[in-house]
Formats: sequence, C-alpha cells, structure tokens
Amino acid sequence: MRGFRPDSDRASPAPLHVGVVTGGSETVWVGVAPTREALVAELAAFLLPRVPYQLYDGPASRFRRLLEAAEPERAVQLYFEHVGERWDREELTVVTRDWNQTEMTPPGMERRREGSG
Repeated sequence: MRGFRPDSDRASPAPLHVGVVTGGSETVWVGVAPTREALVAELAAFLLPRVPYQLYDGPASRFRRLLEAAEPERAVQLYFEHVGERWDREELTVVTRDWNQTEMTPPGMERRREGSG
C-alpha cells in the first residue's frame, strides 16, 4: 500500500515493540510491549529461569547481578553475548513499528547475531 497516509485527524497509536527469540529452527519466545523498556523487562523475566541451563556459571552469575542492580538491558545483552557457548545459539530480533510514519513501509529491524555486538 505504497503512498497510503493515515488520516491526520485521528490520534495515532503509540509505537509497538516486538521481540522474537529464535534458537535453531524454533521460535523460543515472542513478546510485545508498548515501550522498549517494558519489552526488555519482559524478555529478562523470560530469560531468568533459562540462564542456569543456557549459560556457564560466570555469565549466569553476572546476569543475575545485573538484574538485581536493575539493569535488565545490560543483562539481556550479556545473555545474547554468551548464549551458545554452552548449548545452542539463540538470536534476538527486535522490531519497532512507529504508527506515525507517513507511509506504510516495513519497520526497521535490529538483529543480534553471533559475533555482532
């Protein structure tokens, strides 16, 4: 629908943040939140019980300390830096849809891949 412009008289909804965690050929987790911070908090809560099984002791301890220090974004970053060292690699994809865009175009994607950072 190239060229479609939303009706300027109507209030636009807030941006939508979607996160997807994949491992191998499986989708492991999908989260949707109204803010990036809320999405990160939701993701950190999902990862917490996985950490002892997916990460070695050192990174697992650092993950828990970061959460205790109210730093969920750093904890999530640490998780994806180390997941795959012990078992299977996982990947996080975050998509933010800003409904205030003037054209309906695919949203930008932020991907974390092995070796990126």
